Amino acid sequence: MDQEIINAISDSAFFQNFYDETDPGEPYCPKAGVRIERHADREILMTVAGETDFVMDGKYFRSEPGCVFFIDHWVPHKLAYLPEETDFMHIWIHLHKDKLYASMFNLAAGVRVGCRDLITFPSELYCLLNKRWEMMKNSTAKQTYRKNMIQLICGEMELNQESSLHASRSNNEIIQRVQNYIEINYGRNSSIADLEKFSGYNRYYLMRLFKAQTGFTILQYINQIRQRIAEDALNRNISQKEIAFQLGFSSPAAFWLWKKRRM
Repeated sequence: MDQEIINAISDSAFFQNFYDETDPGEPYCPKAGVRIERHADREILMTVAGETDFVMDGKYFRSEPGCVFFIDHWVPHKLAYLPEETDFMHIWIHLHKDKLYASMFNLAAGVRVGCRDLITFPSELYCLLNKRWEMMKNSTAKQTYRKNMIQLICGEMELNQESSLHASRSNNEIIQRVQNYIEINYGRNSSIADLEKFSGYNRYYLMRLFKAQTGFTILQYINQIRQRIAEDALNRNISQKEIAFQLGFSSPAAFWLWKKRRM
C-alpha cells in the first residue's frame, strides 16, 4: 500500500468533504470521452491525491484530496478515467452482493497502475455499512453517518495493512484476489495480460491454477459476471450501449453478439 494512502487512512481529519446524489454539484455538460455507468452495487470513491472530474447523477463535481463520493444503487456516474487525467490516487470501495472490497488506483509519472492493491473486508463490515447507508438516507445527521462509515473503512484498512506486512499469500488467496478483481471491474480490463500483471503469476500457470481451483476457465468466469450484470441492467431498461461499455466490450455491436450467444 502506498505511503500516501497509509497517511490518509490514518489521519482522522483527512476525509472531510462528503457527497452523494442528493448534493447539488454543478451543471454538467456532456464531455467527449466521458462514459456513464450504473449498476446494482454500491460504491464509494475516496480521493487521496490529485484532482479529477467526477460526474454523478447528471451533476459535475471536482474530486480533490479529502473528497468522498457515496454512489448508491443504480445512480449514474462516471465510468473509468480519461487519458488526460493524470497524477491522482484514489481508493474505491465496492459493496458487491455480500462482499466488500477496496481497490487502489494510482497514476503517477504518466504510468497508470490501476488496481495495484486489492483488499477484501470481513462480511460483517459489509452488513454494517449497508445498514448505516440506509439509516443515512432519512437522517438529518447525514454528515455524521458519512464520516462514521469512512472511519470504519479506514480503520479496517489500517488493520489489513498491518497484518499483510507479516503474511504471505497462498495460491488459493491469489486466485481469490483474481476473482475479486474480475468482479469489481465487471470483466473490464481482465485480459490474460491484465490478470498476469495483477497477480504476478505467469499467464499459463495462472490459467491452470484458476481452472483447478474454481472449475472454470478465466473466460467462463468473466462471462458469468458479465451475464449477471447484463441481466440486471437490461431489466432496468438500460441501453445496450451503456451496458457494452460498462462490461468492457469494444462496441454495442460486440455486446449484442455476445448477448446473442450467451443469454
